[in-house]
Amino acid sequence: MNCLDRNKEVIEEIEDKILDFIKHSIAHRPDVYVARTKNKENDKEYFTAKTFMPQKGGKKKEVKVYLGKAEDYDFNTKSPKAKRDAEHKMRTTLIRRLNEGTV
Repeated sequence: MNCLDRNKEVIEEIEDKILDFIKHSIAHRPDVYVARTKNKENDKEYFTAKTFMPQKGGKKKEVKVYLGKAEDYDFNTKSPKAKRDAEHKMRTTLIRRLNEGTV
């Protein structure tokens, strides 16, 4: 235990670097989930994409992006177009937010 206490700063720095590497890997090849959501005010359906970014301490942060109207994707969350658009928009958003330091 003394060894861990003595090297706590080094261990935390290593943890930060590993976490940074994982976040950048996810940002460049995000695993996205496409969901259909209904706006209760106007009954319109739209698609969002979401993924999770790991945080320090083992926590995860959900990141969502708006894709567009569900009708643009034939109301099919599994369509290749929805998946392709979701990955592209998520990649762009994650890289921007990593550079801003918000994820």
